[in-house]
This record gives sequence, C-alpha cells and structure tokens, in this order.
Amino acid sequence: MGIINKREPESSVIQREGNSGIVTPDYRIPAGVPPVPRNNQGKNDVYLEPEAKKEENHYNSKEESSRPVVPFTGGWMEKKLSDEQMKYLWDTIDKKKESCAYRLAGHVMDSYDLEDEEQFFYLNVLDPLMQEYMHNFGNPGDNIPVNNLHPYCLHHWWVNYQRQTEFNPVHDHSGAFSFVVWMKIPYTNEEQNVTGGEKAEIAKRAGLSRGHASNGAFEFSYSDILGKSNTFYYDMGKPLEGTMLLFPSSLKHQVYPFFNNDEYRISISGNIFLNTNTRIPVEMNTDLPDFIEPGKLERNHQSTATTIVDLPEHTDKKIGEYHYPPFNDINEKLFYIIQDLGSGSTGVNPKEAHCTMTDWDLYTSQEHVKTMVDWVQRIIDDQFNPPEHDFKTVETWAVTYKEGEDIDWHSHGISSYSFVYYVNVPEGSSPLLFQNPEGIIDPKPGKVVIFESRLKHKVPPNNCNGRCAVSGNIFLKKHRDL
Repeated sequence: MGIINKREPESSVIQREGNSGIVTPDYRIPAGVPPVPRNNQGKNDVYLEPEAKKEENHYNSKEESSRPVVPFTGGWMEKKLSDEQMKYLWDTIDKKKESCAYRLAGHVMDSYDLEDEEQFFYLNVLDPLMQEYMHNFGNPGDNIPVNNLHPYCLHHWWVNYQRQTEFNPVHDHSGAFSFVVWMKIPYTNEEQNVTGGEKAEIAKRAGLSRGHASNGAFEFSYSDILGKSNTFYYDMGKPLEGTMLLFPSSLKHQVYPFFNNDEYRISISGNIFLNTNTRIPVEMNTDLPDFIEPGKLERNHQSTATTIVDLPEHTDKKIGEYHYPPFNDINEKLFYIIQDLGSGSTGVNPKEAHCTMTDWDLYTSQEHVKTMVDWVQRIIDDQFNPPEHDFKTVETWAVTYKEGEDIDWHSHGISSYSFVYYVNVPEGSSPLLFQNPEGIIDPKPGKVVIFESRLKHKVPPNNCNGRCAVSGNIFLKKHRDL
C-alpha cells in the first residue's frame, strides 16, 4: 500500500480552482477610463531570470522540500524537514517541559510541552510555510477586519510519545493553524494488519471499522464540494519520518492505534495563534477565532513576532527605476482584475489616500502580482545591497485614480522597501514625487519604482481618469541562528 492514500468518491468531483485571478470575458472598462496602452519593452530593462523550479523530492530525499497537498476541498502543506531542522527538534525534545497530556483530546499518556528557543522553528519553518499555504489556499483571516494588524505566533507545541494501542480520536484544534511532525515511526504499514481478537476491538473503538485507513495511520476528515464526507490518510512508515503537515486548525483529523511493536511512536504537534499583544502590518496575519478570548493565551510569546531588518541611515541606493519585461502581456488583464475588485474592506484606505484602493492581499490572491513582486525582490537583492536577511513578506494593493484624486505626503511605516508598478497611465497622469531626496518620476506602463519605505512621497491630483498602479511593502525579516 502506498504511503499517501485518498479515498476516491464514487462519482466524479470537480476539483477546486486555485485563487489565481483568472479573467473572464465579462470584464468591462469603467466609463471614462482610457484603455491600457501597450508599449514596447525598454532596451535597458533590468531582468533577472526566475529561479528554476526545483524538482519535487520524495519522502526518502535528504533535501529540505515542501509541496501543497490538495484533496477535493481546501488542503494543507506537506514539508520534508532538513537535517538541521530535525536536529533542532530532537534537541528540543531532550529539553521537554512538564506533562500536558491532561489538556489534550487524545488517549496518549505521555505528552510534554516544548519551548522554541530563540524562536528558531517559528521563524525558519512555520512562518515561511504559512506563507506558502496562503499563496496556495488564501489567508484564513481575510474576512477579519484586523487582518493586517497582528502577527501570528507559536502559542503552544508539544511532543507525543504514543504507545501501541493508544490513539487520538477525531478532533480539531484551537487557533488559526496547527501542525504535526513525525519524528519516529517504529513500524511499517505491513506490520499493522489485525484480523481479530482484542486488538481488533481496540481498532474498532478508534474508528477503524469505517474502513477508511489502516492501523497506525493518520487521517484527515472533510466534506467535499458536493457535501460528501471524505478522508485523506497517511499510512505510517519510516519514509514519513521528518515529514511535517501544516493545516487549518479547524480541519478534523485522527491518529489510529498501532500494534505489534513496543517502541514509542514520537511526533510533535502545535498550534499557531494571533499575537494580539503585538501590532505589525505583515501580510500573513489573522485574528483569534471568535470563541477564543485573548486572555486565554497562557503564553503569549511576544518575542515570536516578526522581526524586521532596519536599513542603515546612509545607503548607496534609495530609489531605483526599472521596467518589468512581461508588462505588455499582463497589464491589460491586470487592469481589468483591479477594476473588478473595486474598493477594499472598510478602513483599508489610509487617511492620506483620496482614491480607490483594493485590499492588501494581491500578493497571495493574484498570480501575476506574485510573479512581479518576486521579480522585485530579486531586483532588491541584486541592486540595493540590503542588510543581511532571510525571509521576505509583502503587502500588496492596487490604486486607481479618478480626475482630481491624489495621495498626500506619507511613508510606509516599518517595512524595509516599497515599490510602485504602473499598470495604466493615461495622458494627464500625475508623477510620483519624493521629498528627501527630492525627485520627480514620470509614470509609464510597466515601470517599477523601488524605494526605501521611510522616504516620504506623494501623488498630486490627477488630470485624468484611470491612472492605475500596484504598490507594495517588502519586509526583510531577520534569521535566527541556532
């Protein structure tokens, strides 16, 4: 039997479409808005080839890898941890804290709290994997008004020592995200065939009588888009050691008992919450579920909040102008998408903006925008000589101006770099003005202006309708070494 299995429905099911921003033929240009011009690419454009897509690794690979796993609805992230990450986890297990079995839903006697020293696991594994999740499936906090105000944090994690016959019944978790890491699996799937007797009765009580999975397996339960109950399960075996799953906390799952082996099955689990004690506008944020009060965060790890790299006061390059080579292929489509999105959620516009702004999630919701922003990030690394950093996260939004609309003097807070990408530039479009150093930049379709976020800038009142641009903030995040 294979390591990963999913139960196929009896009838065909339409697969869920990704959040890719596909344009339908029904888009209309708003009245009074000139069409998007298609200019030729400049001769001196800076273009960095995108990195070659790495081949997906199998479970037996020693290399760190991750991939989205998509059943019929929703999904989760599956990741193969590196040797360094596994060593950190084993060292953390060696320093385990007090027992926490009494707080957990499962029938497992030996479970112990863990501590993430220097937030290594959160910053270097959990946070970037959450970003991947949001790119593939969207941000679970998108409908929450304070979505951009607070960072996630690792609230609670623990190690499980599961003996044979012990199991976790169907359950879910509190928080926004949960995860499991399979550290040691002392048995093979082939060893877990029980045909009768007392062991069969234990398996029956654990739910195996439904016939979904075999002994020792891990199983997700969900409803597909037709409302049918479905499962997706992992048959445990040594190839799954070092594999991690990140999934929404509301996704129900269970762990079946194993038999015929006296060793411990060792796994790590944890929950990711919103840190309401810290206020920081990074993209991948959400709020606590309505049924959880902030005061119930027993250990609200403020130090797990994202740490942003400070730029030096005097840098060689503060502002740069570039042209995005594929702009002729995407601008028209992107313009229609932006007009269709319209104004964002209530309160999304800062007081300086007298124009139409979308929500701040275009990096995760629109594939064209993500590809462009990834290119901008490479430009920053190549052209701006930024301080040492590891992970980057962005906020992205689109702005459309009618005649007479503008944006007053402002800067972009605690982010490291910001950018403007021009989508539609009708005649009469206002320039972009910088205060210190002084500068006037004329907009052109496909032009990208990258600048330090602390620089004050403005857009004077427009003499046209339909000036449209995508803006964003890029946060350079510190890496915590062991």
